[in-house]
Amino acid sequence: MKKSFLILAILTAGFLLRLSGLYFGLPSKNLALTTYNPDEALTIYSLQDMKPSKLDFSPKRAFLWGGFSVYIAGFFLKLCQFLKIVNPASREFLMANLHETDKLYIIARLISIVFGTLNVLMIYLIAKKAYNKTTGLICASLLSILAVHVIYSFYARPDVIMLFFVLWPVYVSLEILSGKTSSKTYLFAGLLIGLATATKLSAGIFGIVPFLAHFIRNDGKFTEKIKDKNLWLLTGSGFAGFLIGCPYAIFDFPTWWYYFKMNIAFAQNTTHPIEYALHGPGWQSYISYYLPNSIGFPVVFTGLMGFVYVLISTITKKGKSEKRIYDTLFLISGLIIYFVISKTKNQAAVYTIPVLPFFVLFTGRLLDILLNSTLFKKPLSAILFAIASILVLAPTLTYSVAYLKLYSSVNTRELASEWIDKNIPKNKTIAIPRSYFWTPGILRQYNPPYKVLMGGDIQSALSDAVLGLDKISRSADYIVITEFEYRDYMVKNISSQIFPEQEKIIKDTILNKKRFEEVVSFDKEAEFLGFKFKKDFPPHDLLIPNPKITVYKKKA
Repeated sequence: MKKSFLILAILTAGFLLRLSGLYFGLPSKNLALTTYNPDEALTIYSLQDMKPSKLDFSPKRAFLWGGFSVYIAGFFLKLCQFLKIVNPASREFLMANLHETDKLYIIARLISIVFGTLNVLMIYLIAKKAYNKTTGLICASLLSILAVHVIYSFYARPDVIMLFFVLWPVYVSLEILSGKTSSKTYLFAGLLIGLATATKLSAGIFGIVPFLAHFIRNDGKFTEKIKDKNLWLLTGSGFAGFLIGCPYAIFDFPTWWYYFKMNIAFAQNTTHPIEYALHGPGWQSYISYYLPNSIGFPVVFTGLMGFVYVLISTITKKGKSEKRIYDTLFLISGLIIYFVISKTKNQAAVYTIPVLPFFVLFTGRLLDILLNSTLFKKPLSAILFAIASILVLAPTLTYSVAYLKLYSSVNTRELASEWIDKNIPKNKTIAIPRSYFWTPGILRQYNPPYKVLMGGDIQSALSDAVLGLDKISRSADYIVITEFEYRDYMVKNISSQIFPEQEKIIKDTILNKKRFEEVVSFDKEAEFLGFKFKKDFPPHDLLIPNPKITVYKKKA
């Protein structure tokens, strides 16, 4: 009863943490139809582009993800429209009534928040079944507070929805390990993997989990397992699940194929070459850069230590105990998924989400081993377990809350907009590289009160827009530029090799003290309970809440 109450408390706390970001950067603050996260608009725009009268429900550009999350959002938005909660009218109406646009994103975000909370429940059930309730509670506590998971649980994106649809078949795979399952178990696991892949294509690799479970289980010979019809059922139901979640992969195959090839191109290249140059390929940068920034160092460390301990223990111990079989499944599948997910050249903090469950499970396993260790007497092992748990959970929660405060407090874009409105006369000309999610709302709105010059239009690559900054700066009274727009061009010994022209233009404009002087700068760093987390070139998607924004004035 006590532990049942604890999981309920963890789920409630996790839900409330995620709910805290619900109103972050909505269109009424961004003064555009989009939010401070540029990817969220893909959900809304994909729904707007559908043509129900022609039975055209193709998600089009959302094929970049998979598309199933768009249908989920569409169902609930239609329900809310029926209940007269939202009014998803014409684009012109939404532009003139941004608070109505806010509602569309709020509903889509609430869906993510619910799925993010369900992720916590699923990791609890997995750890509880594989090990025990205590490990389940540890894992649930950890996932409920991991910064990147919390943050992407309040975005209208598919990431935590996808994670739910892969954690469920992981749980089902534990049933397969028992060897006492029917064909329905394989069918169900495959359908879930298919739906996960239809939500986000990268989820397809999780099909390895039930496949491995089939071969790792104790009963039967290897040759018999290969011939088992359930393997074909698993594969076939996986494809069926994908087509159920993404039927227009067939009905609109040319569009699906176009975006599929685009995904392949993204995987082979990077839109953030400076991050790649600084931190190397994904298998390396996940450990040294993306994961520490995404979830904090303690969980990265304990996850790795847990993996190493379980690996050594699994290799050296004889027999096939139940826990050892579960360990083997998590070790092999975790390694495969880690290297596949991290292999793509184009990386971001959000792309680490598929590997989070394994770091959580191995951390929980490590703490469970400490609690039940025969090296210490029971009272001492319990004390060491409590201390170790606090040393992992406390800094992780502090780190997460510090970052969440950036999402709930006044944003640098809003601070910059307010200052510009009060201090720059309306007859002045302001130059920006280009208008995008990082731009202060007063300059991003559809009819700004200033003459705004852009180095590139809204379709331009940022690197091209910066090239145009030099020309427009000669006609501007002020330059307003954000950290997103200059940081890649100011990295010593690297920018000059990758972006030599852009580096030169930055030096000739905002860094040229003969031409421009810095007037004011707006910046924030994550802070909580006196602990400050210095912003040291974090992954680009973790800059979204509060990019540094600087205003420069042309010298007379």
